[in-house]
Amino acid sequence: AVNGKLIETKAADTDPYVNGAQKFNGKKFVLTQDIDLKDSLWTPIGATGKFEGTFDGQGFTIHNLNVDIDLLNEKIYDILGTPLSAKTAAGLFANAKYVQNVNVKNATVKGHYKTGVIVGDGLCSRIENCHVEEAVVEVTPVDRDEANNVGGIVGYLSAENEAYVKGCSVKNSTITAYRKVGGIAGAISFESSWDPELDVAVSGDLSMNFEGEVCAVVLDCHNEAVVTTYKQNGGGIVGRMSLGLVRSCENRGALKGAAAVYLGGIAGRSD
Repeated sequence: AVNGKLIETKAADTDPYVNGAQKFNGKKFVLTQDIDLKDSLWTPIGATGKFEGTFDGQGFTIHNLNVDIDLLNEKIYDILGTPLSAKTAAGLFANAKYVQNVNVKNATVKGHYKTGVIVGDGLCSRIENCHVEEAVVEVTPVDRDEANNVGGIVGYLSAENEAYVKGCSVKNSTITAYRKVGGIAGAISFESSWDPELDVAVSGDLSMNFEGEVCAVVLDCHNEAVVTTYKQNGGGIVGRMSLGLVRSCENRGALKGAAAVYLGGIAGRSD
């Protein structure tokens, strides 16, 4: 992202602008035309530092996005001598605060953990009016705790105060991983250091009422992607929900996972 535009460039050339020390807090970047990335290896924006600006695609389309964490690690190692972690989030953005009004068509996104076409790791992310078509998302493990948190829009959506995916869609795509796999989001959750089961002591015949706001929300989204889960937690909209909310969403995509447990048309598992 340079001078307010996402430009067609090689992955290594983007690093000084969007993967350096700057977080771009309070800055806004806009897309001013359709862009063809021509399947060049893409470094996810924010791969080496959180992107805290706003990206507005203004309804334009990014074609032929190609993200492959393994190939990227080889390239980064050749340039810098130090690879990224295999757990680097994969997507157009590794992480982002605000992303809106962008279309991505004909994308291939491969990673090992927290993978989505738009955003990989959506900690406190706000993603609105983003649409994906003809994408292939594939996530494989390098150890038993990986190959999870994988979605067509965002891999992992979590909130300390607020995070949402609103008015987004995925069509004519395939999403394949081992656990927590969803057409829109792999997993959504509320991040907090406070646990009512551990941090509240009850003695005697006492009852307590709690009120709170659901902070991680998927709203008005539509999925037509095929979601394949090899082990568990596969959903047409969300793979697994922990203190999250899905509202006014529709799934028309197929779910596959002959040996998997916790599969659902909207959410694979909710707790």
